[in-house]
Amino acid sequence: MFDIDFSQPTWETFIAIHIYFIVLIILYWKRYTSEYGDSSQNRWFEWLFLLYCVFAFDGGDFYNYYLLIREDYLEHMEPVYHVIIHAVKNNYILFRLIVWGGALFFFKKAVVRFNLDYNRSLFFLFAVFISVFDYARASLAMSIFFYGISLVLLPGSNKVLSYVLGVALMIASVFFHNSMIIALAASFVFLIPVNGFTIFLIILAFILASSYFAPMLQDFVDAELFSESLNEKIEGYSVQEYEDRFSIYEWIRRYLQYATFFIPYCIVAIKVYFKSIEIPSYIKKLSAIALVLILLSIAVLVVPDLTFVLFYRVLYMSMIPIVVLFCYFEQNNLISNKTYKLIIYLGIAFVLFGFVKRVMGGNLA
Repeated sequence: MFDIDFSQPTWETFIAIHIYFIVLIILYWKRYTSEYGDSSQNRWFEWLFLLYCVFAFDGGDFYNYYLLIREDYLEHMEPVYHVIIHAVKNNYILFRLIVWGGALFFFKKAVVRFNLDYNRSLFFLFAVFISVFDYARASLAMSIFFYGISLVLLPGSNKVLSYVLGVALMIASVFFHNSMIIALAASFVFLIPVNGFTIFLIILAFILASSYFAPMLQDFVDAELFSESLNEKIEGYSVQEYEDRFSIYEWIRRYLQYATFFIPYCIVAIKVYFKSIEIPSYIKKLSAIALVLILLSIAVLVVPDLTFVLFYRVLYMSMIPIVVLFCYFEQNNLISNKTYKLIIYLGIAFVLFGFVKRVMGGNLA
């Protein structure tokens, strides 16, 4: 059932998924970007978003996963995915529907718990970070983890139950992607008081001790906390080797993507730590977690013996907190609607630049 051959990318599917991206942006632009947009629930957009993730023809990993699942070569995946794949009898579409449907479910639970407009936040995720969210199974692990964080930072009436469930989900996320051990370690920053001074100390500590932090991350790889296939991929690309593969167009594309992380976070961080405005404690703590993840990714990048692959995998972990933080500020009128749209434009520019680059290069790889 629904078993289609996705062994090779085609121009038809590549162009179709980008047309689909543009159509969804146009259809829902006014509803979810205008200053007084419609905040009512819209199930259609949620399902259309999921459909995009299930048929994410824009990324090479979409086809790599298909081949691995078809051949039942699952050694590089966590055991929980073995169970899912065998339960759906190696049906790739059903596998993606479960994994990305689960990721969307936990993302929704986290966003709603953070008191945000779900559809508006989902549109921001789609426009700015869809190429990260649909990229790999780690999206499910990240969504589980940050729903757990939301339970800890915003416990319900039964605080003990919220704390226990939240911590359990944070730990459970590691079983959905081994790399989440890094996010789990970074999350302990919410135990300290968060203000401008402590953030300054955290940044200073990372600057002074980056030579120690980054090798610790490499130890995670060496200790096989990551999969063997990831180890092979990482060992093959040192930072310098990976940089040498990039053309000027690839550098532009990547800087556009990294800008979608760094610029919105910097806008939020300035207001959280250096402006005299009332910010809830949970927003400050979530911002601190995102900062530690970003600093960890930079620590990986600046040490020559480590890898570019590890850099962006750690950076991607800050995606969900950045969405929550930026949407919180926009929806509470702490940043302008114009600024909100500019970040969305940046995300769209990244997607479209990647499309044009491949079309002009005549290469789908």
